[in-house]
Amino acid sequence: YYLYYAMTQSMSLLYFVEDLWSRFIHGHSLVEFTWFIEVILFLYATFYLAAKLVRFKILPMIILITLAVLLFAFIVYKLKFGNFWYDSILCFPLGLFWAWIEPQIIKYIRNWPIYISSISVTFVLFFVLFFQMKKLAPFSSLFLTTCIMLISYRLTLKNSFLLKVKKIGLEVYLY
Repeated sequence: YYLYYAMTQSMSLLYFVEDLWSRFIHGHSLVEFTWFIEVILFLYATFYLAAKLVRFKILPMIILITLAVLLFAFIVYKLKFGNFWYDSILCFPLGLFWAWIEPQIIKYIRNWPIYISSISVTFVLFFVLFFQMKKLAPFSSLFLTTCIMLISYRLTLKNSFLLKVKKIGLEVYLY
């Protein structure tokens, strides 16, 4: 009985691994509509490995993460996954770069005309790229993210719920 049980369990494990690999190759998630969790896990692992490899030197880490993200986007594009797998993935390295140079950005946008024109240009570029040039749609997400980050310097939401959960924002997002 034990031998039968061990063989059936190993066969089911092999079937599971084969099914998992087949789903990945054909662009399907293990559980339907959880592609974003798989992408976030990839980004976490990439961030961790890049930080370990370059010993937390910021610029080399950002460059390594950007290259890994571009490689990931290329692979999922070639495997004919849906465009939602890679359209906004470039926002992760953008956020890292933004956090790295944020003091310089704040100094630059203190001037109101520059601030307003920066928001306007990024917003227009988002719309032009998103609606007119579908091939450049991943870059439209970069401009939209930049626009939102620029607006967030002047606009703060005084929502009591958001103030209470801001410390656990990622966990709430994943839930």
